[in-house]
Parts: sequence; C-alpha cells; structure tokens
Amino acid sequence: MIVRHTAAEPAFVLDEAENFRGFAVDAAGVDLPTLDAALQGASVGKLGPTEGTDAAFISIDWVRAAAGELSSSEEWLSGFDNMIAYSKNKGWITEDGTQIISHIENAA
Repeated sequence: MIVRHTAAEPAFVLDEAENFRGFAVDAAGVDLPTLDAALQGASVGKLGPTEGTDAAFISIDWVRAAAGELSSSEEWLSGFDNMIAYSKNKGWITEDGTQIISHIENAA
C-alpha cells in the first residue's frame, strides 16, 4: 500500500490497496514540514521520529476508509488485519494501536 500525497483534493490517496506486503508514504517531492502539515490537515496522520529517522504515523481508520469499497470485502479485511497483526509484531504499529508507522519515500 502506498499513501500518496497529491497536489489536488483529496490531499492523499491510497494506491495499491490490495498490496498487503508493503506500506509507504509517497511525499511526491514535498519537504517534510509540508508533508506533516498536509497529513495533519487531512486527518491522515502526522510525522514523527522513530529509531533516529523521520517516519509517518498513518491512521489505520483512514486507510480503511481510503480503501473504499474494498474495505467491505471479507477477503480485503482479512488481508488488512493480517498486515496489521504482522506490523504490530514488528513494532510498526503505535502503542495505542491506531496508527501504522511508515517510512517516507520521495521527500524533497
């Protein structure tokens, strides 16, 4: 899955929603302060430090909503739940269980 920043509305879209083997935020060439403001402004998430590097903290509820009709499929829900469980075991889910901790690609 790729949370991609866009220059238009909506400010973020979910690409590759059926790819449960990867998760990233594509900054689409904007700098980190701009990306952080856009994430927070769109209620998608926020940036924060983790293990010495910047990371994006993306709302799990936003991902479900952004998946649209796919999120009503039992097959998609199962794959998503498995991805979240795997991510939790790897430490890629916040302690409160509400956000996916993601690396950031294509930042300026």
